[in-house]
Amino acid sequence: MDLRVLLVDDESTSLHIISSLLEKGLAEKQHSVHIDMARYPEKALDLIAELKKTGQNYDFITCDYSMPGMSGREFQETVRKTQNIPFIFISAGAIGPGKEELEKPDNTYAIPKPIDAAELENAVSSVLYSLDK
Repeated sequence: MDLRVLLVDDESTSLHIISSLLEKGLAEKQHSVHIDMARYPEKALDLIAELKKTGQNYDFITCDYSMPGMSGREFQETVRKTQNIPFIFISAGAIGPGKEELEKPDNTYAIPKPIDAAELENAVSSVLYSLDK
C-alpha cells in the first residue's frame, strides 16, 4: 500500500523523529510512504488543499495537540469539515486520564511524548485497519 502522511508539530525535532519512526515501521510492513511535514497547522491546511487539487488526500495525519495559535483539536475540526482523515495526536502534556476524550471523534488516536515506537506502531496499525474497511 502506498501511503501519504502529513506530520504537524511546532517542534522540528519531533517532526524528524516521527518521520523516521514511520518510515522504518511502514517499510517493515511492506508499505511505501510519502511524508509531508508542517510546523504549523496553517501551513498544513495549505498542504492539504494543494494535494486535494491533484485529486489526492492524505491517508492519515499525526499532529501535536498543543501548538501555538491553532491547537491540534482546532486543526482537526477544520480538516474534518471537508475530509474524514484519521488523526494520531502526539502530545507531551495533554494525554493521560483525558485520553478517551482526545480519541473522540472516530478515527482519532492519541499517544504521549516522548514517543514510544511501539505505541506509534499500534496507532498506525489501527489507522491502517480503518483504511482497509
